Amino acid sequence: MTTAELRSVANGFWACAAHARLVDTNAGRAYPAGKLLGWRALHEARTRAEMDGQRPSVRWVESLEVRASPAPAGRAPIFEAGARVNLAKVTLLIGDNSDGKTALCEWLASVGDEAHLWGWSRSTLAFTIRIHDPDDHTFDVDLSEGTLTMRFDGKAVPFCPLPVSVRPVLEPPTRAAGMSDADWMSLWLGIPTAVIARLLTDAPRRFPRLVGSVRAGDDGEIVTVRDGFPASLRAIGTSGQWLIAIALAALHADQRAAFVPTILLIDGIWSLDSNNKAAVLRDLETIQCQSIATLVAPARDLARGRWAITRIQHGPQGATFADE
Repeated sequence: MTTAELRSVANGFWACAAHARLVDTNAGRAYPAGKLLGWRALHEARTRAEMDGQRPSVRWVESLEVRASPAPAGRAPIFEAGARVNLAKVTLLIGDNSDGKTALCEWLASVGDEAHLWGWSRSTLAFTIRIHDPDDHTFDVDLSEGTLTMRFDGKAVPFCPLPVSVRPVLEPPTRAAGMSDADWMSLWLGIPTAVIARLLTDAPRRFPRLVGSVRAGDDGEIVTVRDGFPASLRAIGTSGQWLIAIALAALHADQRAAFVPTILLIDGIWSLDSNNKAAVLRDLETIQCQSIATLVAPARDLARGRWAITRIQHGPQGATFADE
């Protein structure tokens, strides 16, 4: 970091004398930047909610630790046993293609819906998600030979009992013939079609840099204006479709977060150009919920701001995580 970045208020973390000494012990190795940024952002989000007269959502996914990782045929496991990713309010996961970014998103999403684990049903997989409530809790997931077991604070459970809403934006599904834009976006985001239509009316005001001209058209169409002419969702291409999907999911997550602890997972901004990547990252800083996005090797200045950056690093026993 530059001297100006080190001195910036964005790099400050205020603590009482007792906890300041605890954080600084052993050069702060027990308290990486992502954890401290996450605590600070959580406190700020709770304070803003209280000032707005809202009931603050205090649950927070603090980390995911891989205990056993699937191993592709003839290759090392995806992640090294014991690898742990720390999550802040806004976390950017950086890694090359096939480094496991999508796998992490699916595993994190299982807190809200175990269906995200179905693609791993024939794998050996075990991980622990730590949740701040503000008490600390653990949610353990173990998959072996098609058998799924889950534990919450060491006790067997049929699902994660904490009311945490996870809004994943992963690879878009195949669009069936005759499916309307709104129905396809509903299938992609897991949001009812009627809600998609209502979100479209507010998205341009909330995220003008992403979807300044989008609107709901007739018969479930989604229309955006380009160069003064209306264009259909099919015509704007993959990048434009991702921007609309991210804006709708972010707006939905932002409004849910006022009442239910919410995580927004975005695994796809790699398909955007640099300007749109930057716009997405800046806009996601402004929403109430916890956000996680993935990228492939961005320029360093792209990820500045309040994002905690974690890089996936290769190793002989699988990948590990390094906070930057």
